[in-house]
Amino acid sequence: IGGTTTLTASGGANGNYHWYENCPSVAYINNFYRAPSSTDQTTINSVNNGILRVTSTGGDPMIHLYGVGSFPASAYRYIQIRYRVISGNAGYIQVFYQGTGFGSLDENHSQTFLADNSGNWNLAVMDMLSSYWTSTGDITGFRFDYCGASGVTMEIDYIALVSEPCIGMGASITSPAIDEPTTFNALVIGDGGVTSCQSVDVNISAPIISQSTTPICGEEVLLTASLPGGASVPSGYSYHWYSNSTCTTEITSGVSGTNNSQLTIATSSGMHVYCRLEKRVEGSSPSQTFDYNGDVQTYTVPAGATSL
Repeated sequence: IGGTTTLTASGGANGNYHWYENCPSVAYINNFYRAPSSTDQTTINSVNNGILRVTSTGGDPMIHLYGVGSFPASAYRYIQIRYRVISGNAGYIQVFYQGTGFGSLDENHSQTFLADNSGNWNLAVMDMLSSYWTSTGDITGFRFDYCGASGVTMEIDYIALVSEPCIGMGASITSPAIDEPTTFNALVIGDGGVTSCQSVDVNISAPIISQSTTPICGEEVLLTASLPGGASVPSGYSYHWYSNSTCTTEITSGVSGTNNSQLTIATSSGMHVYCRLEKRVEGSSPSQTFDYNGDVQTYTVPAGATSL
């Protein structure tokens, strides 16, 4: 709980593994099997096995990708681009968009991503969500400013519009922190297009409960919770005790020990006690009163809050 794990995939040919928490739908992808028909301030050096190599000849180079289809902005909000910088300092990647509700181009209808100049293959993942994105209607085209400087040489594998954010790329990645049983999904994007998702379930080990004695009914017993293998409790987590298997009726009396790891409780016939490790966020100001005076009122939502 609260830790990470290594996710590994194998068997994908002629492509690259991409990992997601939820299997994505890919609305649009340009694999650059042929040179783009319209560019500005750009020299197209080569197109080789779906890899486009370009060099910028000015400070605002771009690739025009208009009339690519019609995709609802409400369902697809992530742009992902696989790229690498061969030489130069690329600065920012910027993607402008247009749609059925907005047919022009401006800064409000765009998103930027700071490029990695290491020379390694990287994945730019842009969350396009904004009031401008949602009011655009169906997305119909893009202006892809692949860098922000002259004299930059880059290779671009693809640009895609997808429904979910990619959490990593490669045959083996480190997962995000896991707080509950989670399913991760991998798919391959490459020469054959986009494959279907393959999923892997990551389970969380439940605490182990031991008791100090075997009491007579009615006597008190000391229960102690621990993690399998002697693992340490992650920072911010503590044990919580319950009297039902759905963990909705909490036992708060008799709890003690580091991270609430112990419970002293009187026994009864047919009694069951349950324990799980949880991370709870306590807000410093759980409630706030608003006095209406005609002005805008503000409220800072405590971190971790899921409802108001």
